[in-house]
Amino acid sequence: MREKAVLAAVLLVALAPSLYVFSLSAGMLHFGRFQDDGIYWLSAKSLAEGQGYIIPSLPRTPWQTKYPPLFPALLSLIWRAYSSPPGELVAAGTFAWAFLPLLLLITWRLFADFQLGGRRSCILLLVIGWSPAVAYMSTTLMAELMFACLLLLSLHYAEEAAGRRPGMWTALASGLFAAAAFLTKTAAVPLVLTVPLCLLIRRRRLEAVCFLCGVLPCVALWVLWVASHRSPGSDVVTLYYTNYLGYQMHNFQFALLPAMLWKNAAGLLAGIGGLLVVDTGDAQGLKILGRLFGMLALLGLIRLARRTLRFQHVAFLGGYFLTLLAWHFPPSERFVLPVLPILLMGLSEEILSLAALVRRSLRTPDLAHRGVAAGLTLAFLGSAGIAAWAGGVTYLRYFPQFFEKERVQLASDRRLYSWIAASTPSESLFLAYRDTRLSLYTGRHAIRLIVPPRLYYQGDAGKTGGYFQSLPEFIRRHGVTHVLVTAGDHYSLDVPDIGLPIVRQVVSTDRRFRPLFRVDGSTLYETGRPD
Repeated sequence: MREKAVLAAVLLVALAPSLYVFSLSAGMLHFGRFQDDGIYWLSAKSLAEGQGYIIPSLPRTPWQTKYPPLFPALLSLIWRAYSSPPGELVAAGTFAWAFLPLLLLITWRLFADFQLGGRRSCILLLVIGWSPAVAYMSTTLMAELMFACLLLLSLHYAEEAAGRRPGMWTALASGLFAAAAFLTKTAAVPLVLTVPLCLLIRRRRLEAVCFLCGVLPCVALWVLWVASHRSPGSDVVTLYYTNYLGYQMHNFQFALLPAMLWKNAAGLLAGIGGLLVVDTGDAQGLKILGRLFGMLALLGLIRLARRTLRFQHVAFLGGYFLTLLAWHFPPSERFVLPVLPILLMGLSEEILSLAALVRRSLRTPDLAHRGVAAGLTLAFLGSAGIAAWAGGVTYLRYFPQFFEKERVQLASDRRLYSWIAASTPSESLFLAYRDTRLSLYTGRHAIRLIVPPRLYYQGDAGKTGGYFQSLPEFIRRHGVTHVLVTAGDHYSLDVPDIGLPIVRQVVSTDRRFRPLFRVDGSTLYETGRPD
């Protein structure tokens, strides 16, 4: 009874930051910022309206063959219950947020499995709940939190099948949760290899077969769907929106492999650290501190697996990270978020190991050892203080400013969207950074300017700038009739973004772009030939 009361109190405190951020984002002010969220939502609308699993915002409304259907299928239930904005977006946001308390409960079970102890588990739950990145992601229509829940459940039952509760039903449960995770995000695919491998190492052959019986049918069905419904085009827009593997091959070059691995490894460490230490600007010290936490987490996780002899989580993490290193996009916080509970176990394990070493050193008569131990203690306390300060700045200053900008931008966009819906032909094709939001509110087709990530890995500012300068050719090739440019557009992976200034310069100086409508710093252009 006491444990339940403590858990309830910890959950309330852990959820307070996300509820605060959710209140700031009332009405899903930032909807469409990720683009993935808009595609999920529009595909859910198509399912609810009986149009099939398509991407209605794109020309020719192709079948959805990039994102698996489970998350949009659940969102479609909200579309069926609500008929007019913004009520359905608020309900969808509430639905997406609800996976955070579920994740915390599953994480509590994970910590108990690894025998972390009540006090340590409570602290780690608070770290997850108070992470600004986690709080922000809980207010978006992104599938990461749902994916994290299903992933951890699959790994829990896989570990049970290998140890305390061997048997076909436990392994099958792991396989079914793995299938649900895969149908939420294909990033779950390493489970198909790592779980059976760990079971076979433990000589659990029946359990390995049962796991595969649970997961493989769903994987096979999705692969068949993709193969039979994939759009035939090989242009960059078609590949980007409908073909994960095709877009990967479009960006992959063997000559770029070293740069890709290097930048993705740095991005991965930064993504791990960014969930714990928010970079409030260009503070290099915060970036270094975040990467340090990332390395400690990985080292500690190996230590924890060796101590507990529970290897399913480490094995999946290895496969997952190898995938991220070879992928065509630098891993950010949202890519690492689904495995944050696992990483936090490793970080806490390494911190406790270092703390034990420091305590022993402080008890020695050697002044040099005691001095080093005292220095490490001060460094740790200082790092924790800096992390807390950065989080406080994010919650008290950055989030209110960010959502106020989003509120102003949405109000401006709504006026613009009303004009578009009333004044442009229904067959128009728009180029817009928030293409899915424009499509949702206007009913028009829209795409985003696709910037191949290989330009980021090449690191050649001249080539990147030249790509943006070729905007008129991109527009001609894809039949774009209107271009929307706003102050919130952010096209480049580089920091600072060099894309928006070039796009603005091109559309304002090239006579093929005719201004049609301006509102609060946003300009809509019609494309065509020079007079």
